[in-house]
Amino acid sequence: MKRVLKWAFTLLAALSLSLSTLAVALWIRCGWIGEGFNYPLSIRTAGPGIIDVRDLSCYITGGGILTDFATLRRPSFLSSIMRPSHWFSAPTGYLYADSVFARIRLSGRLYQRRSLFDFGKFGAEWTRNSRSNSFGDTQLCIAMPLWFPAAIFLILPLMWEIKHRRRYYARCRVSTGKCGVCGYDLRASPDRCPECGTLTAASSPTHTRGSS
Repeated sequence: MKRVLKWAFTLLAALSLSLSTLAVALWIRCGWIGEGFNYPLSIRTAGPGIIDVRDLSCYITGGGILTDFATLRRPSFLSSIMRPSHWFSAPTGYLYADSVFARIRLSGRLYQRRSLFDFGKFGAEWTRNSRSNSFGDTQLCIAMPLWFPAAIFLILPLMWEIKHRRRYYARCRVSTGKCGVCGYDLRASPDRCPECGTLTAASSPTHTRGSS
């Protein structure tokens, strides 16, 4: 079981390192070119001639990433054009969480806006259409700088590196006749470390428990 957990942790650390490297690459590239994609998650009928579209949009530019989770109510004849899309654009400035409606130039009086979180370049905003007619939408907009996911995904690889360095140094200590835990010289007591009480490989744990 320990071997399985060890391999699972190694695989997760490798995947996390790959995602961190990808975030750094996108962070560097978005200084020269912007990128975005749109993906309809689901489309369902909400009424006669009306559909509800659950939509995910992502914009990478200006050193940050802006993600929109939206429920859009649209006429049913638009269902044929609700398809995944991907595009590149000229780099722009950083897109904050409250800038999504400014980009499409909608009047603020038509929307109820509530800031969920706003700290520097980190932000989240929930917005709901307050118009009385049936065509509206609800959006959750989240913005963060790309260095943040790069740092988060780097935690597991650092934990893996620290763990394996400790094992390496412990093996080096044991090979030179020292305690693998605290580094105490074991030439005078090869069975047990007098400093921390750790049993060495030369001693038998089964024999030690039976004799006690």
